[in-house]
Amino acid sequence: MNTRSVSRKTLYASGLALATLATILCVTALFAQAGESASMGDADFYGRIDLGGAPQPLVVNREPILVERPWAAGDAIYLRVRPGQAEHWSQHCQKYFACDDPVYFVRDDWYSDVYAPQYRQRRDDLRDDKTAVGTARGG
Repeated sequence: MNTRSVSRKTLYASGLALATLATILCVTALFAQAGESASMGDADFYGRIDLGGAPQPLVVNREPILVERPWAAGDAIYLRVRPGQAEHWSQHCQKYFACDDPVYFVRDDWYSDVYAPQYRQRRDDLRDDKTAVGTARGG
């Protein structure tokens, strides 16, 4: 085996590994940017909302908005987006990984007055339950 062919193979493998690492870092950065470090229930949270047991949200649009038509659109999702983003959704849907989804935009007053307080209460109740279980076990 000639050293030149080994060097080319090593160089190719190194380049491939570097490209893979760069892709992983870019995807990680995109996910981090979408959440922007605010937690669901916070006033500055923007993103997908899991309704769970929350009441039906008040929405901005009567019909879900769909930017790209997939072969079979799934169920509509609920999003809280920054002011102005709903009006220009095709420019912002990638930030929320929602271009292929039918989207209802929830109203800010519903999020702030109804959803966020209920979400925080459920989260606190779960923490209390976990603490009670840990205390009962002696831990």
